[in-house]
Amino acid sequence: MLLRAWSPRSCGTRSRLAVTQLGHDVWTSAEGLPQDSIRAAAQTADGYLWFATTNGLVRFDGVSFTVFDSSHGLASKW
Repeated sequence: MLLRAWSPRSCGTRSRLAVTQLGHDVWTSAEGLPQDSIRAAAQTADGYLWFATTNGLVRFDGVSFTVFDSSHGLASKW
């Protein structure tokens, strides 16, 4: 699974922009996601996106990933 973000106005709102005027970003393991398979996702009130992968818990701030894994005291098996 790839993590994608569309802008502006994703999430089903109608826009008068042409498809060629829209942009999107894709984040994969090449950008720091520990693996491309996300098992669960959530967003907290402070705006962080959290992802559960088989390699650990990942926090995303819109720019970079912070990985929380067994070296942070999390169980090594999910």
